[in-house]
Amino acid sequence: MGYYYKKDGKDYSHPAAIIFLTSEGKISKYLYGIEFQTRDFRFALIEASQGKIGTPVDTVLLTCFRYDSLQGKYTPFAWGFIRLGGILILVLILGLISILIFLERKAKKENLHLK
Repeated sequence: MGYYYKKDGKDYSHPAAIIFLTSEGKISKYLYGIEFQTRDFRFALIEASQGKIGTPVDTVLLTCFRYDSLQGKYTPFAWGFIRLGGILILVLILGLISILIFLERKAKKENLHLK
């Protein structure tokens, strides 16, 4: 598993970590330490389950955070936020265009009925 230890007198010395496995038994993520942030733990579970657990909101948030192995936690990922913002703007623009087209058609129908 890539988890090493060494003998230290009568005891064994090793890092504290939790290992997340996929459903195929492959290692997905190591989280080192004895205390974990709720967000990091949740994201590691979602990644290990390949999106099969968690809410759709968690899946969207996971695109905005990446695991930083140097810091040992999930950190904000700028491109993820930019992509999410771009999609949100696109949805808003398409929604506005749809509403304007609907209102224009409705106004044309009312003008035809008045003549």
